[in-house]
Amino acid sequence: MSTAEETPLTLNPAETAVVLIEYQNEFTTEGGALHEAVKECMDATGMLEKSKALMDAARSAGATIIHVPIAFEKVSCCLLLA
Repeated sequence: MSTAEETPLTLNPAETAVVLIEYQNEFTTEGGALHEAVKECMDATGMLEKSKALMDAARSAGATIIHVPIAFEKVSCCLLLA
């Protein structure tokens, strides 16, 4: 922990982006294939509500919102050993 007075963080919204990774229906939507695996954690932390509040504030300030899905493709086990 720092004992010196900390400088507040200042961001220029025109040069700022909020990057959201894996906010896909499979995770975030009731009935999604992976929803049950993350539901308890999302509910306990208020993740969706807090994320929406962050995005609303960032958009209002002029920041860019970027949604990045996660995708997997089948890879040969031989490639993993190379």
